[in-house]
Amino acid sequence: MHTAGPWTLRQDEKWPFDLVIVGPAGNCVAAGCRVATSTSQNTLAECLEAKGFEYTDKAAIRADLEKQVDNFRVMAAAPDLLAMLAEVLADTEAWRIGKDTRDRARAAIAKATNPQE
Repeated sequence: MHTAGPWTLRQDEKWPFDLVIVGPAGNCVAAGCRVATSTSQNTLAECLEAKGFEYTDKAAIRADLEKQVDNFRVMAAAPDLLAMLAEVLADTEAWRIGKDTRDRARAAIAKATNPQE
């Protein structure tokens, strides 16, 4: 079973500016290194400005860094999204929503909660 939520995203302020998802007790749930960092970066702001990448497309690097943060935000929201999906599914069992919709919701829950899925 996964670590109970809520999860929050923490961005290290010092090189290598890792992205870390922490649980309610401050424990590490998941971590990832930014794929575009340079030892010439001393602050997170310098990382986000792609300092040290003088001969590359800084806009592309910044876009990639922003996408990494966005991906981690989605991961950090996973426990909340899973809990809400389960609650919505339970609340709508009596509604006349399509069987396909309920089956897809069940499959999404199973994917998140069953390692075999």
